[in-house]
Amino acid sequence: MKPLSVASTASTASTLSPTQLIALLLSAMTLALFAGSAAAALPTAVAPAAGVAAGDYIAIMQQYWKAGVAFLVLLVGAWSFLAVGGGAIAKFNEYRIGRAEAGDLMIYAVIGVVIIVAVIYLLTEASTVL
Repeated sequence: MKPLSVASTASTASTLSPTQLIALLLSAMTLALFAGSAAAALPTAVAPAAGVAAGDYIAIMQQYWKAGVAFLVLLVGAWSFLAVGGGAIAKFNEYRIGRAEAGDLMIYAVIGVVIIVAVIYLLTEASTVL
């Protein structure tokens, strides 16, 4: 094996084609351009709704976690409302074309209201646990 010397590494730089040299220079200039913005001061974190002391990152993350769980609770509630509503519309369509009776429609409506109330109650209780 031939040992690597300074002269042998310097000769490889002179073997670059002009387009490769221009590409190398452009990439170095781009890197220098973005390096200044990467070294800029970071902004302060936006405080969550509940007041926490500045610099208490664990409390900030707990508040963000609570906000995320509250958002998921709202999504589950909206999904259940849409599912029961979609089922009620389907049951009404069955009633309209004669496949279901009015009693079936009323039973579905009552059970749908009970389900919605139960889901809202359970989600409200779940969101207050945190």
